[in-house]
Amino acid sequence: MIRVAGNVVDTNVVGSIEYAVKHLGANKYYPAMAAAVNLIRLEQQRTKKPVKEYKIRQMLEKEVPPFLAVQILDSLIASRRITVLPGTDVPNRELMIYGSSTS
Repeated sequence: MIRVAGNVVDTNVVGSIEYAVKHLGANKYYPAMAAAVNLIRLEQQRTKKPVKEYKIRQMLEKEVPPFLAVQILDSLIASRRITVLPGTDVPNRELMIYGSSTS
């Protein structure tokens, strides 16, 4: 995850992005990130409720190592693709697509 205060792109930011792509497989795991969002969206539509984090992690861990499943979800939360309902904790955090409602 790369965080920058303001809309500034300098050599440090570009270097961080290049490192992530080259050494951390950022492009390699994009499908897992997209799958996590889709799983949450579909489950949320089906049940009309937030989705328990552990359910999504179980699905992701079939494709990526457990530590990476956690990082993928944390990155999606940080990038505001998904949100965590207040008052819920790992591994029972309740996840929703950012900006959606369950009603």
